[in-house]
Amino acid sequence: MRICKDHWSAMRMEIDRLGLSSFVAGSGEDAMARAERDLESHLEGAKPLVSDWDPLMAMNWNFCSRVMESWGLRIMEQRHQIDDGMPENGGYVCPLCVVRRDFDTHNTDTGRCGEVGCNIQVKPGTIPWDKNWIASCAESMMEYAVEQKLITRQ
Repeated sequence: MRICKDHWSAMRMEIDRLGLSSFVAGSGEDAMARAERDLESHLEGAKPLVSDWDPLMAMNWNFCSRVMESWGLRIMEQRHQIDDGMPENGGYVCPLCVVRRDFDTHNTDTGRCGEVGCNIQVKPGTIPWDKNWIASCAESMMEYAVEQKLITRQ
């Protein structure tokens, strides 16, 4: 599972818009080192260092875990094993593309997918779920930064 370039760019744009870019790791290696320290802190029962917080990676893990809740470990399979009709993503499933595909499936004249037993309904004019997830999760990152006194809300 890996977020596609389009959704990653949209996430980064939200982080930039909110003024949180300075907290984003400068490289993949830095992001991994921060994640390792965070995991070690949790394993030791200690509070993770606020300086290791990366709002972009926090959004990434939030989306991956939320989609995994409904798809289970199947989401980790390579794309060629899943008949999904989603955009190409280097052989990986993008959790936000899954969310968008599900939105599009229900975004019909009736607001329903037509599947027996499905009670999901999309009201006309609803913001696509992937865009809503990105905006609301980025806002949660902003709230965390304010709570941790990393920034002040303007």
